[in-house]
Amino acid sequence: MYEHNQVEVPPAFMALYCRNGRPVESRRFIESRFEACDDLAHQLAAFCTDVKARENLSEQEVLTRCHAGLVSLPDTPAPEAAWVIGRTAELLEWTLPDALAGPGPREASS
Repeated sequence: MYEHNQVEVPPAFMALYCRNGRPVESRRFIESRFEACDDLAHQLAAFCTDVKARENLSEQEVLTRCHAGLVSLPDTPAPEAAWVIGRTAELLEWTLPDALAGPGPREASS
């Protein structure tokens, strides 16, 4: 059934929940996770800008520290944490540290 308010989940995020090209979770679950992760990325963008200025850190150091914080949370899967940091870097137009590069939100749009 077609849902009129269906969220457009970018392929890079969708890939986090696919195996062999097929979703392993419900559309509703994936949409809710995407919305939460994208919201978090937007919040982190503001936080990262503040931390960079306040602590005089490089963009890469700020992103690396935020990633470490995310993966330490019990309810944040590592692939989602990586996606959030990639999306945050994209929003800020910062270069993602090489250690964090990989699958990310390159196709994300908000």
